Amino acid sequence: MNKIQLACAGLIGSAFVLTGLLLVNMQDRFSSTADAGLVLSKDNFTIMTAKTRVNEEALFIIENNSQKLMVYKTDITKKVISPAAQPYDLATAFGNQPATGGAAGGGGRMGR
Repeated sequence: MNKIQLACAGLIGSAFVLTGLLLVNMQDRFSSTADAGLVLSKDNFTIMTAKTRVNEEALFIIENNSQKLMVYKTDITKKVISPAAQPYDLATAFGNQPATGGAAGGGGRMGR
């Protein structure tokens, strides 16, 4: 094997290595994952934002004691926030009764 063939084999090998690294790096871009960095839990509220349309984000607020979901839409260009819908009762939607004592319900089952 002469020097030119050795150099070609080295370049082809490095091209395969770089292609593999690129595919591993790009794998995260093609899979949908939730970003928990956008969620804030403080006291009795859980707050999350998510992009819903171009130039629009939605603000989701869960009030843990009453188990209500409130959704607000925000127009980024106009800097406006407005209610998107009436508060939604999560206890009814998931078959839970509102918890007593300040804690959220546990899936509708009683502890043992």
